[in-house]
Amino acid sequence: MCVIGFAILYPVLMVLCTALKTDAELARNPLGIPQHVTLVNFDSAWRDAGMSKLFLNSVMISVGVVLGSVLLSAMGAFALARLEFPGKRLLPILLTGGLVLPFETLMIPLFYTFKTLHALNTYWAMILPQVGLALPFGILLVRGFIADLPQELFDAAEIDGAGLWRQFLSVVIPPARPALIALSVFQFLWSWNQYLIGLVMVQDPNMRTIPLGLTFFVGRYSTFYTGLAAAAVIAMLPMFAMYVVFHRQIQQANLAGVLK
Repeated sequence: MCVIGFAILYPVLMVLCTALKTDAELARNPLGIPQHVTLVNFDSAWRDAGMSKLFLNSVMISVGVVLGSVLLSAMGAFALARLEFPGKRLLPILLTGGLVLPFETLMIPLFYTFKTLHALNTYWAMILPQVGLALPFGILLVRGFIADLPQELFDAAEIDGAGLWRQFLSVVIPPARPALIALSVFQFLWSWNQYLIGLVMVQDPNMRTIPLGLTFFVGRYSTFYTGLAAAAVIAMLPMFAMYVVFHRQIQQANLAGVLK
């Protein structure tokens, strides 16, 4: 575990060390710890690349993806776990196929669909494809948790006169909260790091997200490595914050068996 942890943390440490160096020190000692710490690169990255606008776009898109994917995943998982309808046994197979379907196969049809709808360079062009791609994983994840709930809970709710919506809101959502929080964290991280969908759907510089904005530091003949590293550190901060705030819920989801 120590070896695995070091292999994971070493690149992050190198990015942080690079962000705290000057260009001259990076050329002299590219892999070492900075001797003279500087924060100039962070200020330069924030101003020159317009990180405030990139942050706003990424937050708007990621929050939209989380809300849409979690709500639809919970509803779909409830229907798949508790309701009877034609094709129910076939649906998990189709969802499993959706897990392995790469976005590259959908890229061109999605582009022309949103172009026809005049929806390119909008938040919807970034949010809707990510919600659709997130549903197979989300439904299968939450379905495993809902299927483990005792049938007696739903029988008691029906005796008390609760309909499907009341059962969904009062019986399913409270005990499934760890699974939904874990799914929200996963989808936020996935959406925050999404590059290809933004590259295809957005040509307006004002609609770019953080992964697209990092290309600002990569030129045709040279790369501003210290500024790129500083921007990458800024981009990583929300993900670290998400884990620090919700790590207990993620652990509860693991212990509850929803990640099986």
